[in-house]
Amino acid sequence: MRDLGLAAGQLVNLSKTSGGGLPIQPKPRHRKYTAAELNARCNPKARMPDDLLAWDQMKPVGSEAWGGAGKTSGND
Repeated sequence: MRDLGLAAGQLVNLSKTSGGGLPIQPKPRHRKYTAAELNARCNPKARMPDDLLAWDQMKPVGSEAWGGAGKTSGND
């Protein structure tokens, strides 16, 4: 496995070639980001999408309201 650059438990991609071979390629690992890194990429001045604005203005229709006091979006 070391010769192939693989480690135990590592995910791989397999694909059959026209000649009948089965090449093994390591699956790229996705980088794990911290919340701070993701938040740093956000534009705090960006406009909220219309569908989220509409959702935020909806009245509760079931038991999703916490504390039993209507809107709970934090914008009150």
